[in-house]
Amino acid sequence: MHFEKFTKGKCRFDEINVDLCNKFREYLLTAHQLKHTKLTLHINSAAGYWSTSRAVLHTAYREHI
Repeated sequence: MHFEKFTKGKCRFDEINVDLCNKFREYLLTAHQLKHTKLTLHINSAAGYWSTSRAVLHTAYREHI
């Protein structure tokens, strides 16, 4: 949900590059929680979301997507 919010729901696989990934990582470190919008994400949550997004990209790369 955070990636969708970050990209405003408009991102294709061919648009994903190193620069976009770095910007998403920076976004996660300053993003607000989705439920409690006045609070920022905890560092462990941001790390978990980042780790998950890296795993998804790695799997897509291995499967030649």
